[in-house]
Parts: sequence; structure tokens; C-alpha cells
Amino acid sequence: MASGSTSSEEERSLRECEQYVQKHNIQQLLKDCIVQLCTSRPDRPMAFLREYFERLEKKNIKDRYVARIGVTGAPPWSQAWGWGSQASAWWPGLCPRDPAGLSPKWRRGPAFQ
Repeated sequence: MASGSTSSEEERSLRECEQYVQKHNIQQLLKDCIVQLCTSRPDRPMAFLREYFERLEKKNIKDRYVARIGVTGAPPWSQAWGWGSQASAWWPGLCPRDPAGLSPKWRRGPAFQ
């Protein structure tokens, strides 16, 4: 009986592992990594792999951040000051737009005349 329960535990563990690999797209991730490694053929493959995954992680973080706040196009500093497409995503109410399309700071005119 012990062998039957061990076998079912192993099967369950294997299914969970397969689900994890599918959920996180591990096979494609490793395939892409190996292709890049073979294409580049670096002298220090371990360093290359470390840098590859660091870049991938940074890109993933950036993509999740952009998706969360809905920023597209303009760089963050321009959006924060109302020059981009979605200033409210950064600081709501900082530069509210009036119906004419100008923020209050631009209606006052240039700072130095």
C-alpha cells in the first residue's frame, strides 16, 4: 500500500511541476536563452546567462509597471508635468486639463517675460 501512495504522490508532484512550467512559460524562456547563448557564444557563458536573465527581469518589471499605470509614449517626466498622454496616471490633479486643453500653469503664460 505504501508503494501505491508514493506513486500517486509522485504523479501529483509531477503534474504540479508541469503546471508550473506551463504557467510561467519556462520551456520557451529556456529555449530563447539557449538560442541567445549559442548565437552569441560568449567567452564567459555563466556571466552571459546572468546578464541575460537580469535584462529579462528588468524588462518584465518595466512591462508590468507600464501595464499597471497605462503609460504609453512619452517619458515619465513629461507625463508628470502634463506634456505626455496621461499625466493623471502619475500625479492625479497635478495638471488638470481644462476644456480648452491647457493646464492652469500654461494659461498664466511664460514665467519670465
